[in-house]
Amino acid sequence: MGENRPRCKFSPENKGENIKTALENIKKSITQTAEEVLGPKLTKKKNKQWFDEECQKTIKEKKQKWIWTSGEQELRNCTVKRKEATKLCKKNKEE
Repeated sequence: MGENRPRCKFSPENKGENIKTALENIKKSITQTAEEVLGPKLTKKKNKQWFDEECQKTIKEKKQKWIWTSGEQELRNCTVKRKEATKLCKKNKEE
């Protein structure tokens, strides 16, 4: 009975290489089919000129305040920082 069994494509010696090759072929096949059906992949525009260092700084401060918030007064401070960050980013975005 054992003689009629199909041979395994993945031999123990180079099992890792064969699996990697098979996965790469599957990925290429899926990507190619998707491009044929859906069209080429569109890239996103990175048009965030308004998001400058100042915006980054205020958002980072806001996050730090939120992480360490435990009392009522700290929660108010966190809310103030959140509002400041929102106002600054909106102002920069409108310009």
